Amino acid sequence: MKYIEEIVFVNLLIHIIFIYITIYLFKQRINLILFFISIIVDAIYIVLYLLIPYELEPFKYLFIFAISIIPYINKGMIKALLESTIYWMLNITLGGTAGIIYRLNNNPYMLYPVILLVFSIFNVYFAYKRIHYRNTHFEYKIRIIDNDKYYHYIGYCDTGNFLLSNENIPIVFVNKKIKIGEFVKYLDCNTVNGRGKIRLYKVDKFQIMINGIYQDRDVYLSYADISYNMMFGLALLGG
Repeated sequence: MKYIEEIVFVNLLIHIIFIYITIYLFKQRINLILFFISIIVDAIYIVLYLLIPYELEPFKYLFIFAISIIPYINKGMIKALLESTIYWMLNITLGGTAGIIYRLNNNPYMLYPVILLVFSIFNVYFAYKRIHYRNTHFEYKIRIIDNDKYYHYIGYCDTGNFLLSNENIPIVFVNKKIKIGEFVKYLDCNTVNGRGKIRLYKVDKFQIMINGIYQDRDVYLSYADISYNMMFGLALLGG
């Protein structure tokens, strides 16, 4: 039983690290419910594969697919498949390396320092990148006035965002953590899942600082799962 517990623990630890890395690479927040569901499914798969490998063989790839895609399924099927692919690329490389180390030493405890080392290296790299490679060239100060209240944010100019409303009004994507504005209407547009609708909101006044001066802009807001507080296209800058 101790052997099974060790195998389950090591596999779950590797699984959690790979999810963490994938979520960070795509600059997204992790969905805790889906995260824990994937851990449970992974643990069930490992235990069953150790106890009844032959009976489980017909369902092996179904389990593998479910384990790899569950943590990202709320992002839409296309993005979930992409992130699942990154997850398995990590699994094949780093996970395969861990398996070789285990076979050479026949000791699961040898894997713990290796896993810890890999996890530490990624954390140091992510921290260094966050400090030294933050691209502030495309960041702008945003001031919103709504219901007689002032809100200040940092927005990011996404040069690949060309989304406009039917009236050619720029769409500013807002982090879901922010609650501001009044719902106005739906807008039909292309999404990662195909043709769909997004909700548009309005505030009393939207201002962006350009050359040290806050300038008024007519915009719609739309909530999205983004890493910045706000993201907008060149149209907002007059480009």
